[in-house]
Amino acid sequence: MKAWSARLCDRWGLIILAVIFVAEVGLAWRGYQAATQALIELRAKKNEREQFVLHRPSLGEENNQALLVQQSNVAASLEAVRTALRGRAAAALEPPLPPTAIGLFFDLADFIKKSRELAERAHVAMRPEENFGFSDYAHEGPAVELAAAVFRQRRLAAQILPLLYAARPLALLSLQRERPLPEALGSPLPPAQFASANRVAPSPGRGGAGDDFFVLPAAWSLRVPGQIESTALRVEFTGQTQALRVFLQSLADFDLPLIVRSVEVETLTNPTETVGLSAPTASAGLAVVVPPVFSKFSVIIEAIDLLPRLAPPAA
Repeated sequence: MKAWSARLCDRWGLIILAVIFVAEVGLAWRGYQAATQALIELRAKKNEREQFVLHRPSLGEENNQALLVQQSNVAASLEAVRTALRGRAAAALEPPLPPTAIGLFFDLADFIKKSRELAERAHVAMRPEENFGFSDYAHEGPAVELAAAVFRQRRLAAQILPLLYAARPLALLSLQRERPLPEALGSPLPPAQFASANRVAPSPGRGGAGDDFFVLPAAWSLRVPGQIESTALRVEFTGQTQALRVFLQSLADFDLPLIVRSVEVETLTNPTETVGLSAPTASAGLAVVVPPVFSKFSVIIEAIDLLPRLAPPAA
């Protein structure tokens, strides 16, 4: 009996040892498979790295010279475009920025005077003492750090207004500009401060400096600070659709790149009330079969600066 019990214990011991052996073999096999897979992946990564090193162009002297040649060609093309632009639109880029701040003040005053005279000869109505967006400078010129930006706005306004007058609108309601930033101080204002500075409170009448400004949404503009600069104006006028059509066509045909960013149209029931004019008297014995339709138009224009920015004048 004791001998049988001993043999039974030996058999169970062998069975347990066999199970343990099989388990260890299985674990070893799985470990071998994992190690083999890791080795395969490592070799694949090494091959990928070697291929990348072989195909990666090195910035040697030959490649460096090729890049310099390409850079020189691009710079020459840019200068050729600028030269052609100067020759094509030399008149549109005159006069140059006045060398002094007092000179810019008289330049603005002369612009306002001539723009009023042009409107009168073209029979375009406007409010008395219209300053064309430059009410801030009716008595003194802009600060030195704002002079270059204000001058670009003035020059663009002087280019746009004759085109508008030639389109024969009924009246010019307003010409607005963006609030200029002090370029000489370096980087522009932070977005929150810029939005606060350009916020214009609505007012029933005009004449205050706040009516001179509008805000061009960033999504509408092509400008990229430090790379692409632009000047934008907003023109509001009344007239028939033909006036808008002729005005937009003249902007498209202009020598300098003028981009129309927005056009808004509002039909008017009594256009003379909009500009404070007396209603025209009807001719005796004549009846108007189809009365003309007048609308109020608002056009935002952006001019891309293709030439170097102007230096501020001396104080």
